[in-house]
Amino acid sequence: MTPNVSAVVYGVTIPLGIAVGLAVQTMYPPNSSKNLVINAIFNFGSAGVLMYTGLVEFMARGFLFNKQMQTTPVKGVGIAFALMCLGAGMMALLAKRI
Repeated sequence: MTPNVSAVVYGVTIPLGIAVGLAVQTMYPPNSSKNLVINAIFNFGSAGVLMYTGLVEFMARGFLFNKQMQTTPVKGVGIAFALMCLGAGMMALLAKRI
């Protein structure tokens, strides 16, 4: 039951969030301080959701709950973690460039 409810809520909130964002975007002039603040709040919220998903879902499942990673030596886990951080850094660099 819970996965079905979650799927419906997810399917409804995404278009609803897009509609709210588009509505707020047109309420204020493009370069006004209010528009910039509201845009920043929405960006922070989106970034927070992405960070949570990346840290909890990806890292926890990939490192803590993965049977193969549980038996990997510490050096291998460290290398995997460093590569994951490198990938996250490269994505952040791409986001900054755009």
